[in-house]
Amino acid sequence: MDSAEAAFGIFSVSRYRCTKSDTLTKFICITPYQVQAAVDQFYFSISNNKGNPEAQDLSVELFSRLLKQIKNKSLKIPEVFGKPEYSTNLDELKFISGKIGLSNNFSRWDEFFEAFSNYSFYVLPVKKDVGFINIGVIKMHVLVH
Repeated sequence: MDSAEAAFGIFSVSRYRCTKSDTLTKFICITPYQVQAAVDQFYFSISNNKGNPEAQDLSVELFSRLLKQIKNKSLKIPEVFGKPEYSTNLDELKFISGKIGLSNNFSRWDEFFEAFSNYSFYVLPVKKDVGFINIGVIKMHVLVH
């Protein structure tokens, strides 16, 4: 991908029903059939066709070997999401860029952005007693001619 945010963006909207996470890297999703991760500018999706523990372990091992070849393993997310009260929800953090990303992944905010065309944002749904609130950090990209 062309940036760490782009890799995390694909990861954040693709992860689904993660049954495990791992200490190999911060943003990883492990299911019986797949390992997904975002590391620096790389998005990983390693699939297997068996879904048994042995195949899952091999997928994790392959990812581990690939991970060793990456020098910069960090992704800086906005500081606000590092607060302890958000730590249990961090696996729901998404990065969305532009109208297509918004329409496909967080359409409930479409109306707020209809007048704009060049933006990206992180959004974190946080469960509260009465439902969810969405915490967002929005970046408007200004084009100068």
